[in-house]
Amino acid sequence: MALAESAFSGELGMTVELTKVPVENIKRSDTILFSESQSRFVVTVAPCNVERFEKIMKGNVFADVGEVTARQDLL
Repeated sequence: MALAESAFSGELGMTVELTKVPVENIKRSDTILFSESQSRFVVTVAPCNVERFEKIMKGNVFADVGEVTARQDLL
């Protein structure tokens, strides 16, 4: 829901690759999307700030799982 709300609030879309989400022992997409596991959050970072963000996050588990698009849909 956080992905959809983030995109729709800006009247934008998003392309997401769930295989990039860092999880253990979860293979089903619906479980990745709707699980209520702790410590998972969504951050949108402008392309010009990706390197800085990754430097700040060093030592933590995180992944770039997609990008915001001008198309108003989720793929």
